[in-house]
Amino acid sequence: MTGLNSPYGLVFDPEGTLYVADFNNDRVVKLPMRGGRRTLPVAGLHTPAGLAVPPPGRDAY
Repeated sequence: MTGLNSPYGLVFDPEGTLYVADFNNDRVVKLPMRGGRRTLPVAGLHTPAGLAVPPPGRDAY
């Protein structure tokens, strides 16, 4: 169970990892293709509703 509450934004990165904007939990959750779950350390989120992943070979920052 992932404990997601109102997952609004879903996006896959080039490696197949799923990222979820968990709207009512004010967080982003990383769900790797091979299992496991991790909440990403993103400060100041309030009801995130969308995500974007940069193209392969590009950094997010």
